[in-house]
Amino acid sequence: MSHSKDSHQKVPFPKNRLPVLETLQTWALKHAIHGLLEVDVPDVRRLIREQRARTGDSLSIDALHI
Repeated sequence: MSHSKDSHQKVPFPKNRLPVLETLQTWALKHAIHGLLEVDVPDVRRLIREQRARTGDSLSIDALHI
């Protein structure tokens, strides 16, 4: 290790950190898309209640989307 004038240290980059660096470089090329979705749920809740009355199965709102 060598010391510079400003009392900073130079240390070699550890080889075991290279995969992290490569991952960050890959992620820098990808664009994240964020969005907001608004949905009226009264009809969905009614459909879930009707399904539960018909079959006895209790569904979640997520199950209806799938």
